[in-house]
Amino acid sequence: MRTLLWVITLFGVAVGITTLAQAQQGIVQLVFPSLRIELAFSLFMLLLLAFGVAFGTLTRLVRSALSLPRRVSAHRQAVTERRARSELDAALRAYFENRWSRAERHAARAIDNPSTGVLAQIVAARAAQAQRQYGRAEAYLDRQTSASGDERWMGELARAELLVQRKRAAEALPLLRRLRKRAPTHSGALRLETQAQLNAGQWREVLRLADQAARHGALDPASLAQYRETATIGVLNESGADSAAIERLWRDTTADLKTRPPLVMAAARALARADARETALTWLGDALANQWSSELAVLYLELGDDGDAAQSLQRGEAWLRQHPTDAALLSALGILCRRRSLWGKARNYLEAAVAIEPTAHAHLNLAELLETLGEHAAALPHLRAAARLAAGPAR
Repeated sequence: MRTLLWVITLFGVAVGITTLAQAQQGIVQLVFPSLRIELAFSLFMLLLLAFGVAFGTLTRLVRSALSLPRRVSAHRQAVTERRARSELDAALRAYFENRWSRAERHAARAIDNPSTGVLAQIVAARAAQAQRQYGRAEAYLDRQTSASGDERWMGELARAELLVQRKRAAEALPLLRRLRKRAPTHSGALRLETQAQLNAGQWREVLRLADQAARHGALDPASLAQYRETATIGVLNESGADSAAIERLWRDTTADLKTRPPLVMAAARALARADARETALTWLGDALANQWSSELAVLYLELGDDGDAAQSLQRGEAWLRQHPTDAALLSALGILCRRRSLWGKARNYLEAAVAIEPTAHAHLNLAELLETLGEHAAALPHLRAAARLAAGPAR
């Protein structure tokens, strides 16, 4: 289109000059101190036009020559950028195909380009991290780039994730606080901070962050429940003799967590340490009424043995009628009977436990009972079996 306009313009100028030359038959006289030149007007116009074209052409040539270094540099930069983008595309494809080594190799070639540097840096670091090459991953993130704004934030988030994965919570937490200050509801930063606080053993902070994650949908329900369970167990394990504080924490715990055996056991042990054994037994009994758990039943018998042992034994035998093949329950009943000097019952329960599930613990309990009864020869095979099982499979 541009060329067509130039052709039309030139034709128009030519027609105009021809028409003017036919209409004007005068001459043009150029006088110099020692020279006088006379030219036909039409010839003068043609010479003037030729001079204009020559001058314009020369000007364009000079301008092109002067701009040649800049254009060569721009061309080289464009070629370099195309190559960097091609390397980055290859790195991303390899990364999502879980080809970590290839992704790292391609991304490393694109780091030095300003337009792809930050993203290539993060892809290379994550690929090295996936190969457990943490030193290389940190080296990629330490490289200076021209990142600013959102790109810098993205790089810091990748660094925080690396630190959290390496369980370096002391370094990760200040960085994550800065990130969350800028984006309080960012799900990735919130999830990483929760994990970092968990690694640092800051259980109450984990519970607080878990509540925020629940409001913003930053964690899936299973992960959220796991974080809350682990943090609540941590708080219970660190609790002192304040049973009221333990009960307040239990009231704030969601109903679905109260049915999880590890959490119920931690709460019962915390109450036992706080001399609230009856409350602990009540919680254990309620949990067992909702869902059977060998671990909860064994803990119930252990705690009950320090109080009303007869009632605990009676309740344990009632459970045994419902779960006659539960080896852990049989072993706990055997230990309870041995402590009460009910030797016959203790032997029956422990022998049944060994027959159902011959673990090192079951063999050792039976061996101790037989030693107490003076049957040393009968105890020896069980001691050997306990030692063999405790040592693990032979190599």
